[in-house]
Amino acid sequence: MQSKRYIITTSIILVLVSAALLFLGPIIGNRVAFISRIPTTEGFQHRLQDATGFEILATESSPHINYDAARFVREVQSEAVLYENRNPEEVREFISLFILEDPEVETSFWKLDSEYIGEMCLCRGTVEFKFYQGTEILGSISFHHGETIRWSDRSWYTDAYLTKNSVEGIFLWLSSHGFPQLQEWTEYEWAQQVAGGDATR
Repeated sequence: MQSKRYIITTSIILVLVSAALLFLGPIIGNRVAFISRIPTTEGFQHRLQDATGFEILATESSPHINYDAARFVREVQSEAVLYENRNPEEVREFISLFILEDPEVETSFWKLDSEYIGEMCLCRGTVEFKFYQGTEILGSISFHHGETIRWSDRSWYTDAYLTKNSVEGIFLWLSSHGFPQLQEWTEYEWAQQVAGGDATR
């Protein structure tokens, strides 16, 4: 009799556990996947920790495609390489300058807003940074208007905001290494935003 009761109790427990797993499994899976796609400085730099080189490429949205002092003249084609650096030590130093703002999203496991999408700039970026380990591409990010970055493979749910100090550091580093144009083009974009009535800057 006790044996039969034990079997029945065990069966009920197994059924309840199975039902709980069926219910909670997708919720847990969705939250784990979502958390892994929230932009973080640590995640960004970890992905590029083995980088030995990088290139800066033009994009279809680049202001410098139509940029010549104060007038618009098509000068470079999209995806043209504008700058490159193959010095591993300098590349690591450059990557360390990318510091992200904390995302405005609840990240505790159970309270996390799984419908959070964040912000996505509609253009392809002022420029694209492509990072290499030797000849292997580790990843590409678009750099948007001196404010945000985005992985080309959409690894993040949203564009990631860089801190003000990070942006200034990136501009200063590139200027001191022979590419002051990114700061010039970004400031040109900011001036266009102000002229167009965008008071965010």
